[in-house]
Amino acid sequence: MERWGRLAFRLDARWRDGAPRRLLGTMYVLVPGSLVQHGTSEDGLELLERQVKEFPGDPVNRIRLAEGYVSLSDPDPAFEHLCFALAREKELKRSDDALLDSLVTQVGGRAKLGCDGD
Repeated sequence: MERWGRLAFRLDARWRDGAPRRLLGTMYVLVPGSLVQHGTSEDGLELLERQVKEFPGDPVNRIRLAEGYVSLSDPDPAFEHLCFALAREKELKRSDDALLDSLVTQVGGRAKLGCDGD
């Protein structure tokens, strides 16, 4: 998967609103380092942060970045991204919505996030 993600990124990094970067970033954060050749969890977070900067309106980018922070035991920076995604929940596919719900639960629930409007 890493090989194809890197190839897609080289061919067209903006394809499907940066999907190759999001894929690589997510993989580098979540997959054990022994199973990837070219990235670390820090590289993954940098890729996901750049993805959010380039495509800030996409809630899936925010969910994946939040997932990275949560998986690396640093949930506080995830809060703003989770709130952003929660405000756009109706735009999400079922699988993305399920991941969002799981992350919200992992960080302590909606009340702990303190999103505006909650």
